Amino acid sequence: MASLSSIPSASSMFQAYASMTASITLLKTMLNQVVPRQVQYYIVSKIRSYYRPHSSNITLVIGEKDGIAINEVYNAAEIYLSAKTSLEFQRFRVSKKPKDPNVNVKSGNCGKITDSFEGIQLVWRYVHEAGTKCCLSVFVKQL
Repeated sequence: MASLSSIPSASSMFQAYASMTASITLLKTMLNQVVPRQVQYYIVSKIRSYYRPHSSNITLVIGEKDGIAINEVYNAAEIYLSAKTSLEFQRFRVSKKPKDPNVNVKSGNCGKITDSFEGIQLVWRYVHEAGTKCCLSVFVKQL
């Protein structure tokens, strides 16, 4: 436990406060004269960006191919979405490989599918980008 003799007096506390306040005021005046206003705004905005809460929304883009290789995540997402496809879709892709006895039916790359998983809302969309065949765009939002 601290004794009363180790606590500084009120006058010494006031002197320390006055000294700190004067130093801060002098430093602020010097910075305003030396550093241009635009640079000050830039520095302050960068410092604030570290403390600002970040958005809980993200967008994932899953490409059909990764270079020349087939993207397995895209195939897995397509299989998952084929089970989620509702009757509102009127466009389907039908295919059959020569050695495969089954016919493959997938949604026809149109519309959006809304899904949720453990309190996270997912909005799936097929996106066609220039120069690529097809991508899946997934918008993820924390509920």
